[in-house]
Amino acid sequence: MAIRLVFLAGGRSLFMIVVRNRDIFYNDVTNGVQQLYPNQSAKALSLFGPPTPEEIEEYNMCKTEDELAAFCIRDAKKSHAKLIKKETVK
Repeated sequence: MAIRLVFLAGGRSLFMIVVRNRDIFYNDVTNGVQQLYPNQSAKALSLFGPPTPEEIEEYNMCKTEDELAAFCIRDAKKSHAKLIKKETVK
């Protein structure tokens, strides 16, 4: 089971975050699928930089996919992205 989050950034760009088994993936049209946690891909590092110690600590405190999804939503809102869809997929 996984949770798919779709966001609108900058009023016109869509991106998606998928949480599956404690793995978090980012996907957009330009950059494709990139792993964010627990092992950040090289492309994700160049796009977003390394996670802060606070982000790593918060990630480690999350025990369920729902908690990880809430973590991702909070993080995306910091960059003014708007959640437009949240769905559970098998």
